[in-house]
Amino acid sequence: MALTGDHLTEFGQLKELERAKRELNKMKLERDVAKQERDATIQEFNTATQKLEEAFDTIDSLKKSIALLESELAKSQK
Repeated sequence: MALTGDHLTEFGQLKELERAKRELNKMKLERDVAKQERDATIQEFNTATQKLEEAFDTIDSLKKSIALLESELAKSQK
């Protein structure tokens, strides 16, 4: 059976469709990787923020302890 012009056109369209499908799958994969990277970055940011908050809480606690010690020292020197 000989291929006609219509068959060749359909074959070309099928090849183009397959190429487009591969490209779409590649783009979906790239999107998924970008989402994973974004999620990891958000998690790192949240972890860093939590550590910063803990550090500020520690600083506040130390300031209160120092103030209490200074007060006790002042009382003992009177």
